[in-house]
Amino acid sequence: MACTMLFPFVFSFFVVPAAASPVSPHAPLLASAAQYVPFPIFIAPRLFEGISLVLLFLGLVISASFIIFHIRYSARERSLAKEILWSAVASLFLGFAVAFLLLSSGVYY
Repeated sequence: MACTMLFPFVFSFFVVPAAASPVSPHAPLLASAAQYVPFPIFIAPRLFEGISLVLLFLGLVISASFIIFHIRYSARERSLAKEILWSAVASLFLGFAVAFLLLSSGVYY
């Protein structure tokens, strides 16, 4: 019930205000698609594939170095902070690589 009451309020921010209409309080939700404001694209869509490949390569290199770090050093020589930092950076690169891969394939664009 609360979700349905919040729905018109949340999506009213994404619509350009049209002329006031006494027809319905939910008039912005019923507006045509021409009144929506497009999201600005800061990166050219033709670069999505290259960016995804570079980020994927960097994420895999960092993941491989993380695995080598685990194999080379014993448990006493390893640091939890280094492990968390390396895994966070690798997951950040791999996550953005997947996002740009989906953008380049046309799933989210």
